[in-house]
Amino acid sequence: MENEHTAGAAPAGRGVADASAALAAQAGRVRVTVGLGSCGIAAGAKDVYAALCQELAASDADVVGVGCMGLCYAEPVVGVSRPNGESRYFGSVDVRQAAEIARFARGCGSAPAGELDMQEAFEGQVRLVMDESGCIDPHALGEFRALGGYKALEKALSLSPDDVIDLVEASGLRGRGGAGFPTGAKWRQCAQAVEALKAAGDDAFSFVVMNGDEGDPGAYMNRSLLESNPHRVLEGVVIAAYAVRARRAYLFVRSEYPLACRTLEEAVAQLYAAGLLGEHVFGSDFSLDVRVVRGAGAYLNGEETALLRVLEDGVCRPRKRPPYPAEKGLKGRPTCVNNVETLASVPFVVARGPQAFRSTGTPTCPGTKLFSVVGDVERCGLVEVPLGTSIGVLAGKIGRAETFKAVQIGGPSGGLLPASVADAPIDYESLVELGAIMGSGGFVVVGHDQCVVDMALYFMRFSRDEACGQCCSCLAHADRCIEILEALTQGSAGEGQVEELCKAAQAIAKSALCGLCKSSANVVLSALRYFPEEFAAHVRGECPGLVCRDLVSYEIDQVRCQGERCCLLTCPGNAIKGRFGKPGNIVGRLCQKCGMCAVSCPYDAVRKVTPAR
Repeated sequence: MENEHTAGAAPAGRGVADASAALAAQAGRVRVTVGLGSCGIAAGAKDVYAALCQELAASDADVVGVGCMGLCYAEPVVGVSRPNGESRYFGSVDVRQAAEIARFARGCGSAPAGELDMQEAFEGQVRLVMDESGCIDPHALGEFRALGGYKALEKALSLSPDDVIDLVEASGLRGRGGAGFPTGAKWRQCAQAVEALKAAGDDAFSFVVMNGDEGDPGAYMNRSLLESNPHRVLEGVVIAAYAVRARRAYLFVRSEYPLACRTLEEAVAQLYAAGLLGEHVFGSDFSLDVRVVRGAGAYLNGEETALLRVLEDGVCRPRKRPPYPAEKGLKGRPTCVNNVETLASVPFVVARGPQAFRSTGTPTCPGTKLFSVVGDVERCGLVEVPLGTSIGVLAGKIGRAETFKAVQIGGPSGGLLPASVADAPIDYESLVELGAIMGSGGFVVVGHDQCVVDMALYFMRFSRDEACGQCCSCLAHADRCIEILEALTQGSAGEGQVEELCKAAQAIAKSALCGLCKSSANVVLSALRYFPEEFAAHVRGECPGLVCRDLVSYEIDQVRCQGERCCLLTCPGNAIKGRFGKPGNIVGRLCQKCGMCAVSCPYDAVRKVTPAR
C-alpha cells in the first residue's frame, strides 16, 4: 500500500513538456526534440533525427537531439514545442512519419498519429532528478543553465561547507547506490576526518568519487542520467567536493557505456572552457580538478573499496572495513564515494531546501528513486517514483503488468519477492525485512511462465563469475549453490539438497568479505522463502514455468496443426514426423528441446509440457 505521506504532496518539478516549451519560448522558435539516448538510438532515432533535420532545414524550427525521458517502450520519441507553451509528443516514430511531424511543426498540418498522453505516461511518477532529462540537449551547457542549472552550486558556494552538509543532513537524503546510508552523515564524517588531519598539521584535503559503475543486469539508471543530463550530476559532484573539502573529483564510469562516457567528458570540458572548473570555481576561493575515469566493467567495481583500489593500482579487489573510505580511502586520504543518482539529487536539496525534498517519499526515506522497469511488462523504461510507492504500483500501474509471479529487485544482491507482497512499500527497511535490498534500482517483473529456480541459478552464476576470488570459502559455498541449483533444473536433485542449498547460501552471507558477495545469497534465500513449492516441484522432476530444458518436452496439438511442416524445416534433430497436410508428431528421443518448432509454427500448434514419467 502506498504510504499516505507520498500521495499528492510531491513537488513534481516543471515537467518535461513545460521545460521544453520554456526553452522554445526563450529562443522564440519551434523546438523539435528527438530522444538520442542509447534506447532511442537502438530503436532508430538517429535516422528519424536526420530525416527531421532535412525536412526542417529551411524552416524556423530547431531540431535538437536530447536524452531519454524514460519512455523506453515508446522510442523513438519526438517532441514539438512552440514558443506559446504548447508541447506535443509522439512515440514509436519512424522515418516515414518524419515528414508528417515536420509539417505539423511548421503549422501546415494536423498532429500525426502516435501522440503520447504525457500525463498518463508519467502517472504515478514524480520527477525531481530527471526533471530536465529528455528536454535539454545534454551537450549544451547553455540549455542546462537556462533552466536554472548551477544555481544550486552558486548558492552552496555562498554558504560555508558545514552549512551545505547541514542542508543535506536535514533533507534526509540517503545513498541511492544500494544500502541507503545517510548522505549527510557520510559527508560529515569525511569533512571531520579532513579537519582532524589539519589539526595535526597535515595539508589535508579529501577526494570525491562518483560511482557510475552500474553492473546490475537490467539496470540503466546511471547510464541514462549521464547520457541525458550530465551537468545535473556534475553540479552535485562539485557541491559535494566543496562540502567535504576535496581538491579532486574522479568520475568513474564503466567503459561499456560509451555514449555516457563521451557525454560526461564533453560536459567536463565545457565547464573548464567556461572557467567554471579548476581554479576559483564560479569566482570563489574554491578550486577543484575533475577527471573522468573509464572502468573496465567488472561488476565488483561497484563496491566502493574495490572501486578505490582500481583508481589506485587497477586491481579490482575490495578491502575490509573499517576504516571506511570517508576516514581513509583513496591514497590514504578521506574519500567521499557517492552514487550517480545520489549526486544528481543534491542540487534539488540545495536549491529548493530540505523541506521541499522531504515533501515526497516517506519520513524515514524522503525523496524519489529511479527504477529501470523491465521483464514481463507492457511498458519497460526508466521511472522516478516517491520512495514508499508499493511494489504493485510500480509493476502493475506503471509497468502495466496485468499479472505477475514475482519481482526481482536490487540486482544480483537483491531478492525475488512474490506478487503476494505487492502492497509492500519500496523503501530501504521494508525491503530488507522482505529479504531483498533496494540496490541501485533494477526492477525485473517475473511472469507466471518464468522459473524461479532457473532465475536463482542465473544470478548465482553471475555473482560467482564476477567475484574477486579473495574469499575461498565464499567461492566454495557459491559453487555448491550452483551445483545444487543445476541439479534441480535437471531433475536430478534429492529432497535433502534443498536444505543443503539453504545452508550454503547462509554460509555465503556469513563468510564473504564485501557487501556485494554477502548479499549475493539474497536471491537464493528469498526464492527458498517465498517459493518452496517450486523447489519441491523440481525435486519431483517438474518445472511449473516450463523453462528448465531437461524438465520439459514438446508436443503438437493435433487440432491446431495444419500439416505445413514449418517446424520440420527448423528442427535440428529431424524429430518431426508425419505426412504433409496431416498433423505431425514429435519423436521424443530425437527432440533436442531447442524450441525452434514452437517459434516457427504460425498456428501456435507446438506447446511445451511436463513429460510423462
